[in-house]
Parts: sequence; C-alpha cells; structure tokens
Amino acid sequence: MQEDIDKELKKIVQEQLAPVRIIGLKSEKAEDADGDPILRIRVVYKAENNRLDPNKVADVIGYLRDGIKNTTNGLDRFPILSFTTPEEAEALGSI
Repeated sequence: MQEDIDKELKKIVQEQLAPVRIIGLKSEKAEDADGDPILRIRVVYKAENNRLDPNKVADVIGYLRDGIKNTTNGLDRFPILSFTTPEEAEALGSI
C-alpha cells in the first residue's frame, strides 16, 4: 500500500517539477508539533546545478494534496516536503 502511494506521489512530483528528474521518493505518516496529521515526503532529485524552481516547488503542494486524498481513500494529511540530491542522500544514508 505505501509503495503504491509513493509511486503515485513520485509521478505527481516528476510531472510538476520537470525537467528535474526524481530519483526517489519516500513518504511516512506523522504529526506536526500541534498534533495535526502530515505526510513527510522525502524527495531525491537530480537537476541542473542542483537547483529547483521555487515556483514549481510551491505549486506542487496543491497537486500532492489531491494525490494524497486520491491514493489514500480520502485521508487528509498535509504534505511536508524535503529535497535532497543523490549525493546528499547517500551521505545521509537515506532512500
């Protein structure tokens, strides 16, 4: 189930941030400091000069919210994104 969610979220992020290439994506259910439900999404990406377009990153949140509702049978969790390059991910031992 989680793999299916991550696969769908990766597809959304890839479409919205193109031409950036999404190498990996992993999500996990969590709660923020106020106890509200969130979905932590860790994205490993490859881009020219390791730069993301801030406007595209801001816009991707809305698309992810719709994707989360559609792939989790209506579960309403706010997406919290973190981005890392493959080199950073390797150094951190993530994804």
